[in-house]
Amino acid sequence: MAGAVGVACVGVYGADQPQRAETLGIALQLINIMRDVREDWELGRIYLPQDELTSYGVSETDIAAGRTGPEWRALMAFQASRARAHLEEGLGLLETLDSRSAACVSTFARLYRVTLDRIESRGFDVFDGSLRLSPLTKLRIVGAGLLR
Repeated sequence: MAGAVGVACVGVYGADQPQRAETLGIALQLINIMRDVREDWELGRIYLPQDELTSYGVSETDIAAGRTGPEWRALMAFQASRARAHLEEGLGLLETLDSRSAACVSTFARLYRVTLDRIESRGFDVFDGSLRLSPLTKLRIVGAGLLR
């Protein structure tokens, strides 16, 4: 689904790079999934792949309890690495965009990258709900993007 959103944006931005747009969309969705684990759990959903939870030894009970032990950190480090790889590959899209479109795409990608940095810096503890960027932080990122 996230990749489809990225592909739909290609038409808006005027680039013929659907694969990179899809990859960028996937990166942003992966970061959302990581950030929203607690919120999604409270809504009765888990978007982390079940086979990966099992492979890393993370149970639904761990998620419900907000446990951030070594298994959780290893799983989330894997997810973060995957998201960063998709983000870097997807940002190749910028080379094909006009300057205004590139500024827009790079700005929202930066918002997500800062969110991912925050998740990592907190040892992947996404359970207290305080990972969302403040309006001031968002404004700084957008302002920096506009000044480029």
